[in-house]
Amino acid sequence: MGLDARTLPARPGAYLMTVRLEQRLVLDARGIGATTLAPGTYVYCGSARGPGGIRARIAHHLRADKRAHWHIDRLTAAGRVTAVAAA
Repeated sequence: MGLDARTLPARPGAYLMTVRLEQRLVLDARGIGATTLAPGTYVYCGSARGPGGIRARIAHHLRADKRAHWHIDRLTAAGRVTAVAAA
């Protein structure tokens, strides 16, 4: 059973998201150059202040057919979101 963003609040706030990466991933992060992430579990801390709040932001992270806006989009496309906590 997968995560369902509809259970999250549609208001602004902060969130933690864990992402499981099964294979090595090379990210080209602006300002620091290429970074290699080893397989493992990563925790991402984010904020959601736009329309739809936390629900909309997590729904974006969970979509497979998203346009990559942020570096986390590359990680969620290569890995699997395993948990979300909202505040």
